[in-house]
Amino acid sequence: MKIGFDAKRAFNNNTGLGNYSRYIISSLVKAFPEHEYLLYTPKVQERFKDFVQGGVEIGQPKGLAKRFGSVWRSMLLGRRVARDGVDIYHGLSHELPYDINKGNVKTVLTMHDLIFVRYPELYKPFDRKLYFKKYFKSCQLADSIIAISEQTRQDVHTFFGVPLENMKVHYQDCLPMFQQEITEATKQQVRKKYGFEKEFILCVGTVEKRKNQLNLIKAFRALEDNKLELVIVGRPTAYRTELDAYVQEHGLSNRVRFITDADFIDFPAIYASAKLFVYPSIFEGFGIPIIEAQNCGVPVITSTGSCFSEAGGDSALYADPNRYEDLLEQMKKVLADEDLAKKMSEGGKQNVLRFRPEVTMPQLMEVYKETIRKGGRK
Repeated sequence: MKIGFDAKRAFNNNTGLGNYSRYIISSLVKAFPEHEYLLYTPKVQERFKDFVQGGVEIGQPKGLAKRFGSVWRSMLLGRRVARDGVDIYHGLSHELPYDINKGNVKTVLTMHDLIFVRYPELYKPFDRKLYFKKYFKSCQLADSIIAISEQTRQDVHTFFGVPLENMKVHYQDCLPMFQQEITEATKQQVRKKYGFEKEFILCVGTVEKRKNQLNLIKAFRALEDNKLELVIVGRPTAYRTELDAYVQEHGLSNRVRFITDADFIDFPAIYASAKLFVYPSIFEGFGIPIIEAQNCGVPVITSTGSCFSEAGGDSALYADPNRYEDLLEQMKKVLADEDLAKKMSEGGKQNVLRFRPEVTMPQLMEVYKETIRKGGRK
């Protein structure tokens, strides 16, 4: 087969959607080298140009279209894909070109989440309208739709009216760097680099209201354990002001640390150095930090509801994210029981094996083949 991808984020985005795109493309090329892979993108950032080694062709706009990369990707790419003889085109991040039906190209669309619909107050009005229009239209165009969790599958059905039978859940893995053995020497280097002098509870994620770090800080304060620190790693937003005010008011400045500039290469060792990982988010599409932490052998506490149990499985503990008392209870339970912490660590490492490419890539390839066999929904 000739398989085409919307690779804009694979070549230009260093966070969630970029990581997902690079994971899917590189894993498929490795697992199924017999197929041809075409990666379409308006531009390529130097640091991502070699994320996949060989076996692919990069397609970019030509002539005047170079000046209007976004228009090319949204309005003209479908014709280009058809001319290139692509059998199936995969929109990796919510979108398909509006003209994708101009040729005989079958399409697969990945939907990550509809958080902008569930929590509109977190988005600008213009952005909400734009996302709704583009994502809804793409769902109408797609022959097959992949949801990254059952929660997302249900949301696309509820808010966009897509029949559940037209969607399949396809889980993703975290990056291989989180799956490598982390030596004690590496952990010590990272502890020294970031000044980790005490044992610490870790939270990783953008510091924003939906991630709910305030309730975690409240639970941590109630622990009253001066031997522990709380370390929150992530990009700050305006929500950080609220957290800073709480920390100052309750005299937690020497116990709660925010790290906004951690080197990504250090993340596995940061996870592995933590005594406990707590992810109190209210809602996610999947929750990659959960499986990053489990890969690194850290016991995980996360939220009830949404998609969190899909990621954490039976080896994580769950708490109502709206009640810091629940978070506190679960934190106390793990911190007081070394056998439980060890069981969660070992169970987490087993849980994440179901997300490995050797499990998920054959499933994705079958989606492609089935889409072509059935001729899609068009």
